[in-house]
Amino acid sequence: MNKMTLTVSPEDRVEVDGDDLPKTLRKAAVARSEAEEAAERVVIAGFDISFARLAVFLVKLVLAAVPALVVLTALLVLVGEVLTLVFPSLVKLKILIYVPQ
Repeated sequence: MNKMTLTVSPEDRVEVDGDDLPKTLRKAAVARSEAEEAAERVVIAGFDISFARLAVFLVKLVLAAVPALVVLTALLVLVGEVLTLVFPSLVKLKILIYVPQ
């Protein structure tokens, strides 16, 4: 019988972050780690914006929040109606809260 041997050269196997990876996966892991090393951290120390532009932005922000509040109110009313249908005793509790005796 012929003996079959398999030799693995050091370049075919390398440890990356404690994992023994084959050559194809090693290339991807090395490329990923090089990309992470190349990424720079950016810290924004400040930005210059006029008061008028900031005020316009905040008004737009408030106007954009109005439809969201309408939708949220409708959902809460719907949930309240469903709860009163499922638990009719909540109606009595609701009346007691609004009109204490």
